[in-house]
Amino acid sequence: MRVLKGVLKVRSIEDDRVFHRKGGPVTGSAVREAHEFTCKKAEIDDFHFHDFRHTCINNWRKHGHDYFKIMAASGTRTISVFKRYNMVDEAELRTLVESQENNNLNMGGTDSPSKENADESKAAESSSAAIV
Repeated sequence: MRVLKGVLKVRSIEDDRVFHRKGGPVTGSAVREAHEFTCKKAEIDDFHFHDFRHTCINNWRKHGHDYFKIMAASGTRTISVFKRYNMVDEAELRTLVESQENNNLNMGGTDSPSKENADESKAAESSSAAIV
């Protein structure tokens, strides 16, 4: 039982901060230094801590979350700033086009009018020209 109590020992927190480093609060410079160290060790160039914000905002959007909720959670105050963080990639555009093509096929539509539809359009044009 004594071993369990030793393992489960909880230290008291004299601070209202959640994250600590060596008994002190985690500072912005400590986060920056850790990020820079990790990028250097992983041989990653041109990756800034702020890039996580872009990634998070894009991931939330891709998962279908409402723009206004994303803006509130990320502290983005205007739609113009949100648009700067929001990156639509080629794969998303391809999905959009493919879904429209599938929608056209399901509705019986085609990219080009059929001969029957073209004949109906010509007949409608000639009858409206006769009215004028």
